[in-house]
Amino acid sequence: KQQKNFSLLLVILVSVQVIYGGLMAGHHAALHFSTWPKIGNAWIPDGMFSLSFFRNPFYNVVFIQFLHRLLAYIIFVLIFVYWFQYRKKTKTTRNSFKSLENARWINWWSQANELNGFLFLSCYNKR
Repeated sequence: KQQKNFSLLLVILVSVQVIYGGLMAGHHAALHFSTWPKIGNAWIPDGMFSLSFFRNPFYNVVFIQFLHRLLAYIIFVLIFVYWFQYRKKTKTTRNSFKSLENARWINWWSQANELNGFLFLSCYNKR
């Protein structure tokens, strides 16, 4: 039950992350703040709440980029936690080994996706 809830939390967070990835692309938000790890010159940039409560999450480029990065860090950590917890619980049966392999691929895919974002910012910033 606990593992199912943790999996559901990860699915929800990744889904929100994908939505915010689409907002990042649609608003060209990466072009506004192409620095990492800070956004511009600050960890929490100015102008994050410059629009109304309902417009801010969808139209404020600063907020969109901040939330997209924050979600990436949270998902990064939670996938490692999930993988280590799941690894401890599995036994050496054939089905659990296949599930462990799937969890390992999810872990590596997530880390590669994070690296992709960091490399994009690093390469773009040097132009």
